[in-house]
Amino acid sequence: MQTKYVTSLLDDKNIPGTLRNLLETKEPCLILFKVSGVINLSKRLWIGNDNFVVDGSSAPGPVIITGNMFYVRASNMMFRYLTIIGNRNDIDIDACWILLCHNIIFEYCTIMLGSDEVLSITKCDDIIIKNCIIANPFHDNKHAFGTILSGSDDHSTIWFINNLMANCSSRNPSFGTGNFYVANNYIYNYGHRASYTSNTRDSVCVMINNYYKSGPDTSRHNVIFNMPNESSAVTVFLHNNYIEGYPEQTEDNSLAVTKKENGQLLDIDKRGKLKIVPKKDIYLTKHERFKIYRRLDKIIRHNLIHKNTTSNEYFEGCKDYTFLSNVGNNINDVYWTKKILDDVKHNTSTKILDPIDVSIHETHTNIDPPINIYNYVDMTNCVIDIDKCISELKS
Repeated sequence: MQTKYVTSLLDDKNIPGTLRNLLETKEPCLILFKVSGVINLSKRLWIGNDNFVVDGSSAPGPVIITGNMFYVRASNMMFRYLTIIGNRNDIDIDACWILLCHNIIFEYCTIMLGSDEVLSITKCDDIIIKNCIIANPFHDNKHAFGTILSGSDDHSTIWFINNLMANCSSRNPSFGTGNFYVANNYIYNYGHRASYTSNTRDSVCVMINNYYKSGPDTSRHNVIFNMPNESSAVTVFLHNNYIEGYPEQTEDNSLAVTKKENGQLLDIDKRGKLKIVPKKDIYLTKHERFKIYRRLDKIIRHNLIHKNTTSNEYFEGCKDYTFLSNVGNNINDVYWTKKILDDVKHNTSTKILDPIDVSIHETHTNIDPPINIYNYVDMTNCVIDIDKCISELKS
């Protein structure tokens, strides 16, 4: 696997050393940075070639990509330590859109200022979003939404782990078709709706050990999931989610769900067995229930974080904000990352109505960065071992 370096912040595929130029490479490639600062996109950054690792941790300072959509249409990819700021409100775009892909990992990225969603994942499989910040959509319209998670079919799996979502009016996150494992996330200021699905096809949503903190714009403080309004095959498994200020809903997560008569809501009893809440199930045949339980077993059995172990430490980290030191692109104190974290700590809400001037807050220099080797990437042919990565997340 070859290693190439970004040496220019210009946005021109015809200039060697620019990010857009390096992403045109046809062979597997590890892209590192000898420069840091702001890359102002002249058009959306289309990433269409497979087998890349783009690592901003190698830069001498923060790497900020702004001015248009970060658009991933390739597979076997990893993105690390990037700040992605959509920063256009003249058209409806996501800050980051991952479409028709598989085997993608985003970690330690800060993603913000989409005028549609901040982050959308659609028709994908084996996607991992972890230790990222997804926050601050444009608030100049009523959209201001966070994240859509949607697979390619009912066998698809998307993992959303250890992230911070902040100041999004809805979709924190929302779910389409597929299997979704959402654990150990910090959801702040979740507007009029936290998570929901309007999907009428088959989907399983597993939500464990997430921490919810209301903010100035939160209108439904004690509701963390909205069931669909119409007949649905969705199954939701809620367990041990902490809703700050609402001990009753924290103790029994089923009380933090609306429209329980549609779809199927599950919890786990003291013996570790799945139970249906309420005790009747609707719309699912015996065969459909068997399929659902098999999928739940696959997702949950090795992933359930027990109430008396890891979760207590995690929740304490949320309460004293130490959890926030391990999310997003915190390299060299990125200004906008710090601003989002300050909102969480001080119970404020930053509403951004117009595109921001990113460049005034960052500087960049030129140095030779180290080469990082990742324990779940085969550097020979750049195949990301999703199974190994997932097993590490489980341990």
